[in-house]
Formats: sequence, structure tokens, C-alpha cells
Amino acid sequence: MNSYHFNNRAAGIFAEGFRDRDGAPVRDTFVSQLHARMVGAAGRNWSKSQNAELAASLTSAEMNAIMSDVDHPHVCVEYDMNFYGGSYSSVGQHVYVPEALVDLLDGDVAAAFAKFTRIDQVHMVSYFGDQRFNGDGEPIEDLEHAAEHCA
Repeated sequence: MNSYHFNNRAAGIFAEGFRDRDGAPVRDTFVSQLHARMVGAAGRNWSKSQNAELAASLTSAEMNAIMSDVDHPHVCVEYDMNFYGGSYSSVGQHVYVPEALVDLLDGDVAAAFAKFTRIDQVHMVSYFGDQRFNGDGEPIEDLEHAAEHCA
């Protein structure tokens, strides 16, 4: 099992006792950063139990991939909470899933979308398979000159 900076007890506060899916300790502040990245302002007032549930639902490798730098490649996924499959003629919302998470899940964009957003993949309309974006949604024109590929 790989150990990451947020698993190192000498490098932070572990008072809340958060653990990843494999039982490794996870630094308190990292869990706050993780939920901020995944759910944004909606996670501002999360309880300790909600943070613990989030940490326990992911491996440390998945957490590390989710927290990849914003300038690393991301896959643009279109989704709509009212979409349950079939043809789609509306315009949905877009989310930028870290490619490092997609790679970690053996290229399964739908599984990475579900882990990253905590939204059922049935609501996924489509994704841009051949183009990469940064975490802010700006196209990365030349992947050779973009930040080093994560995996």
C-alpha cells in the first residue's frame, strides 16, 4: 500500500481519527480540502461523521488522484440530474474529472465521475474522450507541454 503526504502522522493533525477505505490514517485538514474540492461550498458545514464517511469511501490513491493539480489533465463530463439514459437533446452541466482518477480506475470515466462527484453515473450524458482540460475547464491544447501526466 502506498503512503501519501496526508497519511504521514508526523506531517499534520490526526485528532479526528479519519481513515481511508483501507484503514490508513488521513490528516484532518486534508479531508476538509478533499470535500471542498469534491462538493465545494456545499461541504462548508459538514459534520465530523460526513467527513469520516467521505474518507472511508475512498482509498488514499483515489484521494491523491482527486487532489491532482488543477493544471494536470482533466476529462470534461456532461451530466444532467434529470437524465437516466436514452437520447438527450438538452444542455447539461459540466464537471472536470481528474485524468489521474480515470487512469487509476483503468480508464473507466463513468466510475471516476461517480467517485469524484458522488453522483450516480446514470446521470452522465457524455464526455469528451479526445480532448483534455485543466481543472478550471480551459482546454489543454498540447498535452506534451501540459503538466506531467498523472497516474
